Amino acid sequence: MSSHPHRERKSRAPLVLAGILFLGGCLLFPKKMEYRSTLTSAISGAEFQSSGGTYRLREDGTVSYQEEGLRIDVRSLSDEDLNRRFPEDSSQGKYSTNPYTYGDWVDPDQGYIPKRFSVFEVSVYNYTHAKVELDPIEVVLRTDRQETLHSYGISLLSSPHGKSLERYYRSRRGQSGNEYYRFDFRMGVLRSTYYGQDELIFKGENYNGFIVFDPLHPDVKKVRFLIRDFVHKFDGFGRPLATKDLPFDFLQNVAVTEVVETVAEEKGSSTRLVAKGPREMTGNLPGDVARSSGTINAMVKSKQAALNRCFSTAFDAGEAIPGTVVLEFTIAPSGGVTRAEVAESNVQNDSVGECLVEQLKGWRFRPAGEGLASAAAQQPPVQTGRVDAGEDGIGGGANSFGGGADQETVLAQQLAATQDVVVVYPFTFKSAAK
Repeated sequence: MSSHPHRERKSRAPLVLAGILFLGGCLLFPKKMEYRSTLTSAISGAEFQSSGGTYRLREDGTVSYQEEGLRIDVRSLSDEDLNRRFPEDSSQGKYSTNPYTYGDWVDPDQGYIPKRFSVFEVSVYNYTHAKVELDPIEVVLRTDRQETLHSYGISLLSSPHGKSLERYYRSRRGQSGNEYYRFDFRMGVLRSTYYGQDELIFKGENYNGFIVFDPLHPDVKKVRFLIRDFVHKFDGFGRPLATKDLPFDFLQNVAVTEVVETVAEEKGSSTRLVAKGPREMTGNLPGDVARSSGTINAMVKSKQAALNRCFSTAFDAGEAIPGTVVLEFTIAPSGGVTRAEVAESNVQNDSVGECLVEQLKGWRFRPAGEGLASAAAQQPPVQTGRVDAGEDGIGGGANSFGGGADQETVLAQQLAATQDVVVVYPFTFKSAAK
């Protein structure tokens, strides 16, 4: 029986074409990969006794150190955790404004989403001590590669190790207006969620925030999150009297995996919150970034889910209608919200405003005056006219330079430290279906 090579070639043509289309599709639509670096506690069981206290591992991966009158929680946050915290700011590709991750942006050179930082969430609960203090700048990461990674500060002035998130993002900021907006927004989120310096936690109080480091090398297997010089006792003059170092050990697992995007039926909220910014602010000083509208907006956005629930609960029960609730609240120089009340409301349910008020009373901003010193540092020195020394200017002569800008900064910071800031903020609630 004779063969028919032309038929064989014809029958293979669709396969060849399919192969070309498949390869073309892979090139045109490459697989979306994700770099996963996760840290899990090195505690082998649910509990570990140390000489000073007890370490407990919780179901969500949080490691709790507990001793009499004190508890410190440390949790390593994956990029997935952080993107869930800021969903709207993590889904805009290269324009994502999540300050802790790259959002869903895929590096075209690597083919996956790289890791921007190593982020930890730290919570301190003071039950019986007069006051305690954790300095985030003193926290380090020590790896099995004999590396010591220092934590980032917000501004360059706040970081003795030169690790500044402000400088990190300033160096990556473009020249367009949108780039400046994204920079300001990221810094606002950082200031409202980062673990603050000089935060004294008094008896019965708790405080929490993020501490950030450079991403770990893929070859790192073991890492120690070390809280250095945690102050648990002060003398009568407010100076540290007793400190301790508290280690938290983790194991790193690294994997590069394909992201499988599925369309899932997800029960989302029936309502959405539209927050466009303060209607009015009084008492804030120009240059005080801790009290800027961007910082206020970032705080609102970080609490958006909880704020929306205040309305959606009543809306779902048929007890509220879409509308706006205007709140007026006062931020003390220390950062706490000391007063919050409803100024206007047309959602036809008082419980919505009451819920929002309770939410705001739990907010804590950075202390006033942040950014005033760095703004003054960028000003040229002011020449003084004193001639009370020799010609070489030693001692403040004709050619010397005085500290006019420094003096203005000190005065501005002193004023900020005594001045409340009153914010009027409209929260508009809409049906998610519209």
